Amino acid sequence: PDRISFMSKVHQGVREDGQLVIMDWLGQQTEHGPPVSERIPALSAMDEIDKTGFHDVATRSNLLPEMWIMVAQNVPQDPVP
Repeated sequence: PDRISFMSKVHQGVREDGQLVIMDWLGQQTEHGPPVSERIPALSAMDEIDKTGFHDVATRSNLLPEMWIMVAQNVPQDPVP
């Protein structure tokens, strides 16, 4: 139920310079997949992932006919001087 906390834990497990790739169903009714009420819209997921420490979050919805793909980078942070 708390996707931001969950994805923050995922972020801790992704190595520096690593990527997180997520695929999910589009947020509208399609021929396949779960009911729309169980789908997470790409923009909502993107906003949530952006709050968890990942950077350069981007989504594509034109690669697969019924799904979106998100890629998020685990960019190492520069140490504070």
